Amino acid sequence: MYTFLAFYGIMGYFMNTSSLIKVIKNELKLQGITYLEVAKYLKISEAGVKKLFGKDDLTLSKLTSLSQIINIPVMEIMKRAESDEVDVFSFDQKDIQFF
Repeated sequence: MYTFLAFYGIMGYFMNTSSLIKVIKNELKLQGITYLEVAKYLKISEAGVKKLFGKDDLTLSKLTSLSQIINIPVMEIMKRAESDEVDVFSFDQKDIQFF
């Protein structure tokens, strides 16, 4: 699923929601922030956090709250998610000669 982002001057920009969640989960892990801590901040259960991260849907409100928890601006999360979506190809000499 894709999240339609119409804020911070980005009108009509679609972002793969799972990429955003992946960036947030990685940052939570790096910072040692538990799902229980996230749950307390969001005022939901720990199971609710797992459900939030398990489904491919994320509201702007939740994205903003999660960005505050990890202390990373929403735009930075989006940039990281976008770079994760880019396919990188590498070619060796044999591949180049083929073309």
